[in-house]
Amino acid sequence: MSPSDITVHIDTREKAGTFTNFDVIRGYVALTVTSGISLNHILVKLEGISKTELLVPKNPSARVDKETGKYDPKEMKRVEETHRVLYNTVMVFPPENVRTVSKQKEFTLTPGEYKYPFSFKILFANDCTTSLKTTFGRDLVLETSKHVHAQLPPSFSGMGNTAQVKYFIKVTAKRSSLLRTNLRSFKPFVMLPLDYNGLDPSEESNKIMFVRRSVVFKNMLPAIVEVKPAPPKRLMVKTSDVPFYVEARLGFPACLAPSTVPAFSLHIVSPLPSRNYRLSNGDTSGLGAIYITSLSVDLLMTTLVIAQGHKSELKSVERLLSFSGIHEVDLCEVKESTAKDHKTGEPLHELELPQSLFQNAVLKDHIPPSFKTCNINRKYQLCIACGVSSTANNGKSAQKVELVTDVRVSSGLSMSMAMREQVESSLDGMERPTLLTRPTTSTISSMRTDLVGVSETSVVNSSHEEPPALPSYEDVLWQDTAQSDVEHRKARWRYQQHEQHYTH
Repeated sequence: MSPSDITVHIDTREKAGTFTNFDVIRGYVALTVTSGISLNHILVKLEGISKTELLVPKNPSARVDKETGKYDPKEMKRVEETHRVLYNTVMVFPPENVRTVSKQKEFTLTPGEYKYPFSFKILFANDCTTSLKTTFGRDLVLETSKHVHAQLPPSFSGMGNTAQVKYFIKVTAKRSSLLRTNLRSFKPFVMLPLDYNGLDPSEESNKIMFVRRSVVFKNMLPAIVEVKPAPPKRLMVKTSDVPFYVEARLGFPACLAPSTVPAFSLHIVSPLPSRNYRLSNGDTSGLGAIYITSLSVDLLMTTLVIAQGHKSELKSVERLLSFSGIHEVDLCEVKESTAKDHKTGEPLHELELPQSLFQNAVLKDHIPPSFKTCNINRKYQLCIACGVSSTANNGKSAQKVELVTDVRVSSGLSMSMAMREQVESSLDGMERPTLLTRPTTSTISSMRTDLVGVSETSVVNSSHEEPPALPSYEDVLWQDTAQSDVEHRKARWRYQQHEQHYTH
């Protein structure tokens, strides 16, 4: 049995086991001494690391095997890169009052149970340094990524050693004798950053973002033909093209949050008014009938991994919704829109698809928010695909329409005005979140999307009265968030990590 044992404990009761920016993380070090022990000190460290590892060719001129499409494993090497995004220390033993009056280097503890409390405040931005250590079979870091000064990233796991972000408390009891092994303990915790997009709150509600694609049903005939009281002997019915857009609208900046209703709407937009698809008595002619035969919503996930100058872009897809059936809409029901046709400047006409079609397209709890560190960049796109047909024939003649747009995934933790002001006052040199990338013509073509843009809306902000100040500094920081305590605790609790996160 070891003569002494040391463990670190974190108080997770108030924070639901997950911490965020401006939180104070509290805990204590428990030291059990079964026989006398001599120590120099007990040091507690708060750390956050962003670590990557890639398998790359040893020789830049190495060739890919034609049969397997891969490099020969014997010609590969592992390179890794670690950035420390959060670091703070506190010495809990000997106490500060002893250190200030004594020059003694060695302190002896008699058998017993000892507790040493500690606390750290988690700041908003990272403070990055690079680890240059090497391990067997891996190269020393020769070329590190450019340091990124940004908001602290979330805990990130599930990709093995390829990419991970870990936060933990580490304690070391340094023994006086070099022949004695130091006592160590390690305790990981989950970090979920506050939502911050760099915009003034008033700007967020005045704009919407839209992405649309045009569709044309060619040479269509109305289901009902209106004739005069004395029809000609031979009735000639002309065919007509039916043009329309399928459009998705999101708030600005485009953002999705886990475990919440979809933050977008779907619309059918027509350049022609409803009268083009009605009879004189107001009934539909059937010319404007559109059948939604399928609908899918996917989250496209891209993780850019950098290690010693080598880069790898890893992509995956999370299916949020898959619907197959028939839902009919009719252009005779469109209403005049505030939107204008970007080509003609004429008013458009629209109808909104019922949210019941896609209300289950909810992000899973394990999806990490968008983030960027020196060596990891996690980005997302939303892909909405639907089948549209002019006939209800089980989608055999349906055209597939794909709408793809960049989105940010948020944490679901709202930021108070006090926090926002504190952040804004310390933004010098910090990289702000990317709000929207306006696609180039080639990008639009590859995304099969006709138009992506931002337009103004007529949303009026409601008035807001400042609540009275509260005695606690932490309470003041949280006092004017839009979330209730229950919502906030739920957002913290639901962000769970892969078991890999909890191993040292």
